[in-house]
Amino acid sequence: MKKPQSPKKKDSRRGEDNPSQFPRIQKVFAIMKRNQDDPNPNKTFPTKHGFARLIQGNDPEPLSDDTIGRIFDMMRDDFNLPVDFIAARKGHGFTEPVAGFCLDRS
Repeated sequence: MKKPQSPKKKDSRRGEDNPSQFPRIQKVFAIMKRNQDDPNPNKTFPTKHGFARLIQGNDPEPLSDDTIGRIFDMMRDDFNLPVDFIAARKGHGFTEPVAGFCLDRS
């Protein structure tokens, strides 16, 4: 018989407790910002899997869709960025115009 799992608690300090995610968040933000600024209305946006490939860098261990989902959650919940799946673009991006945020160095 399986033991019931307790519900996961949301850690409101997730971004503070995991600074190793900051470089990944910066990369995802830069990709989304570039896509937002692209004037081509037919441009498709990356899926979770696409973002994983784009931000993996030299890491030999591939990033999972769940990891990318957690990054999106952090961006949305901890940094108040309007990140979501955009069906018309067949991928993830900003649902509203974004000028910048606190981790953006550009």
